[in-house]
Amino acid sequence: MDAFGSQRVNIKPPERGVFALDHDKECKSFMTMYLSCLRKHRDDHYYCRNESKAYLECRMKCDLMVSEDLSGLGYNDEYMTLSGESRANAKNEVPKESTGFISGTGVRTTNKWKFW
Repeated sequence: MDAFGSQRVNIKPPERGVFALDHDKECKSFMTMYLSCLRKHRDDHYYCRNESKAYLECRMKCDLMVSEDLSGLGYNDEYMTLSGESRANAKNEVPKESTGFISGTGVRTTNKWKFW
């Protein structure tokens, strides 16, 4: 028991989303390559997928994150082999993005609460 009669709560760290800091700068070269690639391609991460994969592999190798299969992180073979042209075609297949989607315009509901 803690002060004021409350019980102590065990806090678990998150499984994903928070990385340990790279104090020894073991993966700094991979990080700078990835960030420079992002700047070069105006923050479009698709073109920097090989750099981000190498960065994550370095972090796993240096025990800065939990080692797991990269296909679970979105680096499957299909995604890695798409060319820029096929990626652009895949983007245009979605009618919402190509026609200028406005959120909420397709919702048709009746108001069951009438106050007048």
